[in-house]
Amino acid sequence: MAKAEILDVMSSAKLFLGLLAAVEEGVADLLYESGPLSVEQLAARTGTLPAPLRSLLRALDSAGFVAEGPDGYVLTEAGRRLSAFHPRSLNHLLRLEAWGAREHVSLPGLQAALRGRQVPTELPEPLIPVLASAVEVGGAVPALLISRRPELRGVRHLVDVGAGSGQYAVALCRAHPELRVTALDREPMLTHAGDRVARHTELRDRIQVVRWDLHTDPLPVRGDAVLVSHLLHLLDAPERLDLLARIADGLEPGGLLLVHDFLGPRLDSGVIIDWMARGACFDLDAAELIADAESCGFTPVRTERLPGAGSSLVVARRR
Repeated sequence: MAKAEILDVMSSAKLFLGLLAAVEEGVADLLYESGPLSVEQLAARTGTLPAPLRSLLRALDSAGFVAEGPDGYVLTEAGRRLSAFHPRSLNHLLRLEAWGAREHVSLPGLQAALRGRQVPTELPEPLIPVLASAVEVGGAVPALLISRRPELRGVRHLVDVGAGSGQYAVALCRAHPELRVTALDREPMLTHAGDRVARHTELRDRIQVVRWDLHTDPLPVRGDAVLVSHLLHLLDAPERLDLLARIADGLEPGGLLLVHDFLGPRLDSGVIIDWMARGACFDLDAAELIADAESCGFTPVRTERLPGAGSSLVVARRR
């Protein structure tokens, strides 16, 4: 890597922290709702000091996220997605990143991970609504794509392990009129899944939400298919194998396993750093994940990259 490229990485890392500050301090939401606003107006309404806030806004202006006009600052088209009020907002995802930057995705956090520290799988409870909103935005495309996979034809009962906001359960039942889904997750995340299902009155009788512990509980019901979406990357190798073994115990021979996650060989470097900082070190390629599944009683069927989603789907069956 050339010197200029290294300097670009350094600059990008600092700019990203600036975006997080604009989101966390409410600057993006104020500009979305009330812009243009002067530095002084923004400082008064956010409880920040004008001088450092002006520096932050100039940095965001240079990067193309805000623009200064005669009446103050406004968000650009790119910057508008920083606000929670934008219909395609990235605000909730950025708030999760801000929590990570405070807790573990930092220089001390990375050094601690290199010496064995692991971050708990569960998010702090106040962040659960933020996670649910982020999942709704990020999960829309992959949920639709997975619902169209041919292996799901003829499946009558699917268990959604770590159901999150319930988005996948809803998408699957819409695509397959004969399908029932049991959605498993912990409280309080399960509440958000239940709320989403409740908004779809036509699906209430076909989706059941069940409290379930990722680390210890067996599958409470036997389905003929199991979906595990964006969950394995939270677990280290022993926990990952334990979960796959519990899933295998809950499936009859021939039962379908769908694992949806980010898989190599070309994982985003930021994703790898994030998972390393958590202590999970889930920088697997599809072949490594398939080897894990085979060791737990599954036979691989196929693997595919989901177009437009940036993630992969591994399909296997219980031996």
